[in-house]
Amino acid sequence: MEEQLLESVWSFKTKTKIDFTKNQDKNAWLSNYISVCSVNTIEDFWRLWSNILGQKLNKQVEIQTTVHSFFKDDIEPAWEHAKNKNGCSIHFYINDAREFALVCSLMCIGNEFDVNGCTFDIKPKVNGVYKWKVSIWLPLVDSENIKKIKEYLKKYSKIDSDLIDSCRIDEHH
Repeated sequence: MEEQLLESVWSFKTKTKIDFTKNQDKNAWLSNYISVCSVNTIEDFWRLWSNILGQKLNKQVEIQTTVHSFFKDDIEPAWEHAKNKNGCSIHFYINDAREFALVCSLMCIGNEFDVNGCTFDIKPKVNGVYKWKVSIWLPLVDSENIKKIKEYLKKYSKIDSDLIDSCRIDEHH
């Protein structure tokens, strides 16, 4: 059977969070990203999800100091990147990221919306519970695109509609 090509190549990267001193280059943190793999077919995506990403999002203790990113191959997960600097990020804070991350990742590769990528970041425990920050990165601040993304997430994820409506949006410029 012939593999089904995606419209774009997507890269999964991971980085360890580390503290930087004031004297370090402000972009030095980007060098901490490690490229895990790229996907350019639907079959590649499901291999990534089944063997790496889906498994990592289940192991909170192992990844407390890690950020995972899933972006178009030519875009870095940085606000300063040329394809992100005029855009925004939509942030969701949730208890369990696995299902929501899958919905967000499928939204990316489906090319139905103008999306540059997603990040999945575990936050420190509050009252004994980890919170995930799942962010969807857009190339432009476009209220219609944001509205359609929220509608998609309400339809396909198990996340409460109020949580989706109360998301935080940060402009990058």
